[in-house]
Amino acid sequence: MKFCDKLSFLMTITQTSNKELASEISVDRSLISLLRNGKRGMPRNRDHIKNMAAYFAKKCTAEYQRQAVAEMLGIAALRSDMPAEKRATHFEYWLIGEMDMVEHMVFGMHSQENTRSAYDDTESEIPAKSHGLSVGSPDSETYIYYGPEGKKQSYRHLFALMEESKRKELWLFSDSDIDWILTDYQFTKEIQESLKKRISSGDFRFRQILPPYTHLNSYTDTLKFMLPIYNSGHSEVYYYPRMQESIFFHTIIVVPGHCVLFGTSSRNGTHITMVSTSKEMVDANAKQFEDHLSICRPALVTHTDSTRFYECFDRFFSVSSSIYQKVSPLSSITIPAPLLEKCIVQSSDPLWKHSFQICLDSIPYFMRDLKNSSNSFLDISHLATADQVRSGRIPIACPYLPSEDHPCYTPQTYILHLKNILNLMNEYENYTFVPISAEQWPGYNLIVNDGMAILIGGKYPSAMLEMRRPEMVQACQEHLLRIADRNMGEGMMREKIKIRIKTLIRELEE
Repeated sequence: MKFCDKLSFLMTITQTSNKELASEISVDRSLISLLRNGKRGMPRNRDHIKNMAAYFAKKCTAEYQRQAVAEMLGIAALRSDMPAEKRATHFEYWLIGEMDMVEHMVFGMHSQENTRSAYDDTESEIPAKSHGLSVGSPDSETYIYYGPEGKKQSYRHLFALMEESKRKELWLFSDSDIDWILTDYQFTKEIQESLKKRISSGDFRFRQILPPYTHLNSYTDTLKFMLPIYNSGHSEVYYYPRMQESIFFHTIIVVPGHCVLFGTSSRNGTHITMVSTSKEMVDANAKQFEDHLSICRPALVTHTDSTRFYECFDRFFSVSSSIYQKVSPLSSITIPAPLLEKCIVQSSDPLWKHSFQICLDSIPYFMRDLKNSSNSFLDISHLATADQVRSGRIPIACPYLPSEDHPCYTPQTYILHLKNILNLMNEYENYTFVPISAEQWPGYNLIVNDGMAILIGGKYPSAMLEMRRPEMVQACQEHLLRIADRNMGEGMMREKIKIRIKTLIRELEE
């Protein structure tokens, strides 16, 4: 969907005239007309888009407006109680470009670090018995809750019991989506903050079985909701590799040895939820969870230890497969062997020596895959300018280590790397190099093969997400192919890309 179409949609749904929007963002209304009819592309001034987003977020007050916009933005709901700045950020990212699963995940990674919840200083309370029917003995109570509000109360009850117990483990299985949580923004934040609080308190273990994949938007929302927990490095996430159609949906949340939440709901929205501290109930549900887990496969693993990063990359390159990647700056896998050997000798830091040795050891795997004509290699990388290279601040890439500590290219070593890329393009038709500028760089590294995706967010990675669920891997591949299509579609076909690289080499040789 083009920028002009998005802008027209938002102006129509909010009944905004060209004059009103022009006045709001302090531009001439003729510019708004040009933007709407597509005669002008997306404004280069990011402030104009920010101001547009803030204005439209403020204007979407009616239920029909929020519902229509949520469907266009690809999110579960645009809630009336969502803070204005959060709503505006969703509008801004959508106006800039379609947000697919990967972009939503990266957006979640960045936003969670800078957002302080209203629940940071609040404590959950055990609900009164009047919220549900209480059965059982005083020593081992079981509470039963009815309806959507009872379901929320049951979750608050569970977290309050968990807080009392100081238990360091939580198991979650649910075969339904989480729209019922996401439609209440304050409740969403409350659940997230309760989980983050327990994770930050120490050595916490979180195990989850993901629901069946039914709809990309619901799946993406679930990932965004859980990212604060996944990024902690204390989570194990699995999936059952078969679609299940159910009349009833079930949820099991177990705090082993202490309490359990068991919920069931029907397609027509009937909810019955139980919270129990009965040892028999807790143990029975824990056993059922483990039975489910025994037939599941890993879906997502978070690595926070750099030694695990290396193991992850080793697993990735040990399998012959097509490879799609977007990395900054130039790819570590296309660094010529002589340059890697030089980096190993000159690096004083053992961590860097080890990192470059891994890159050197990966070259045979890379060449094996290239020589298999049925495999393809898509290499989307940031191509620096000659002045940027001469500044001595373009790092020789190892994407899983902080860029501020990277050894940097000289014009001579950058030329060496560029010539290797040219050789690969000339010799292998299945190798495609797609250069992007710093302005196009979205700030994360993504490497994907046919069975695994590795997402590394930000310049200073603290966590690496290893994704294995087929739907997640496919979404990552499609994300990179869209980036390549956008850039190749601007006239930068294969031969023109070669000319651009040769031109840069000549500039660096001068």
